[in-house]
Amino acid sequence: MLIKLKTQKKIFLLVVSFFLLCSWLNAQPGNSTTVPSYKNTIGIQFNPYLDNDFFTGDGTKYVYALRYAYNFKNGISAGPEISGFYESYSTSNFKFNYHVMQYGVFGRYCFYRKFWIQPFAELNGYYMTKNYDVKKNTTGLEAKSWDKDLFTFYGAPGVSVKIPKTHLSLDMMYKFSPEKFVNDEKNAFTFRINYSF
Repeated sequence: MLIKLKTQKKIFLLVVSFFLLCSWLNAQPGNSTTVPSYKNTIGIQFNPYLDNDFFTGDGTKYVYALRYAYNFKNGISAGPEISGFYESYSTSNFKFNYHVMQYGVFGRYCFYRKFWIQPFAELNGYYMTKNYDVKKNTTGLEAKSWDKDLFTFYGAPGVSVKIPKTHLSLDMMYKFSPEKFVNDEKNAFTFRINYSF
């Protein structure tokens, strides 16, 4: 309990420091140029998850996401999102595949909307499906698979960096959820590359 409390304090201090940094950056001369506002945004992510297994070649993990957001005038945006990840491991004894799909709806409130660097807070409720498949390679006959479906959510502080003179932006966020992410933890860093129109 004490360790969790210390971790929560560190995360709180990190979030506060981050918002203060964004305030300072946005207050610098030249950062007050009007940022174009668009009604629609499409975000995408597809990348290998870079952990120890990736660099040692013991397994592969891929993370993906696709979302659409309708952007309201008051800094609120909302829309559907499909996301998930896929893991695959193979040894001399077994082969393991694990696939997670998430179908959800998210809402976001953006701060400093007139600036190129915009902190935000996001909440996403989603339906998660998990599929495990384990097969032993010794006989090729012993196999085990199971599914698990549930409703859950995540909350995330983050920052959106608008790329000047383009319709592109980069969202970076740190997600917290009661369910584990691809890193086998209940919190994870993630990103989206967006196109607005």
